[in-house]
Amino acid sequence: MKFTKVILEAHGYLVFHGSEPFLRPNQKNSFYKEGRANLKNRNITKPTRDEILSESLILYNQKAVRNNKILLIKANHIPMEVMNTLKRMRSKFAITVRSNILDRAVCAVRDCFSKNDPIGHQVFRNGTAAEVCFKRRHTTEKVMADFNDTEKLLSYMHDKEKQNDKRIEMFTRKFAHSKYAAYEDLFKFEYSHTKEIFQISVKAWTDMLQSFGDIEEHIVKAALMPFRDTRQKPSHSSVIYNAEEIKNLLQGTPFQSYYET
Repeated sequence: MKFTKVILEAHGYLVFHGSEPFLRPNQKNSFYKEGRANLKNRNITKPTRDEILSESLILYNQKAVRNNKILLIKANHIPMEVMNTLKRMRSKFAITVRSNILDRAVCAVRDCFSKNDPIGHQVFRNGTAAEVCFKRRHTTEKVMADFNDTEKLLSYMHDKEKQNDKRIEMFTRKFAHSKYAAYEDLFKFEYSHTKEIFQISVKAWTDMLQSFGDIEEHIVKAALMPFRDTRQKPSHSSVIYNAEEIKNLLQGTPFQSYYET
């Protein structure tokens, strides 16, 4: 989201942006109540949550247009009602998926996103249970993922690979001009200073955002340059409590290359 905004603004676009909580009415959607009132005024007495979200999306876009800006939002799961509204609004889409499924599993456990059907548990460095979930970002203690059910982890990784393929197929079919890029290609320039890695990220961003407008590679390069090699990528041994076990588990599987030392 951050770099999409940076790149678009470098091309001269004015950006009004939200984030995924936009689709969660109790968080950042300030138009949710107004959207519900609008629908009731049109004699829709019991509008569904998704109908209200769709109406609030229209209101958000109207505000952006009044300010000569484009509305930029990020979403992971988009309800069909909202998707149809976006299509009627002739929205432009760019698609990214996290191709390293092990990284995705680590995040799911460390942030407690898999709480209803856990594939592992949050633990501190010494192995004791942690219950900080998303708040781990604000604690000084190291929080790791402990994958105590390895068969369940493998099943999760197979399922998520299939889910990635379905998501890409669905979006490219519904929105013919939408482009796809792997999350890892987009952001790997943050962890490396090599020219080759930087060029991979520049090309990934340039190609993915083509449906948004006339995106030029030299402008993308200049926009991303200040953020090059500014972060340190953690090894899996630093975030997975039973890292050696998981490394051995993935040997000889399609996921072997996902483990990074």
